[in-house]
Amino acid sequence: MLDTRQIYPLSDFVRNPKLHVVRLLLDTETYEELVAHLNFVEPVAAVRAIVRKAESAGPREEVSEAETERSNAVMQ
Repeated sequence: MLDTRQIYPLSDFVRNPKLHVVRLLLDTETYEELVAHLNFVEPVAAVRAIVRKAESAGPREEVSEAETERSNAVMQ
């Protein structure tokens, strides 16, 4: 959800760049949590995409070698 209190005019950014850069930077712990979450979400999204394709594939359509490798990497 967009918080309109977090919208600042560009002129304010130009006048006070240090204040806004500090506000926009993530601390180390938050960054590591974000990366850990991303490392979990990306494989899940890849598996979901493969499952959707498999469910919509006809009997003659085959899964590409790259997709097979991605799914095997996720399963390890």
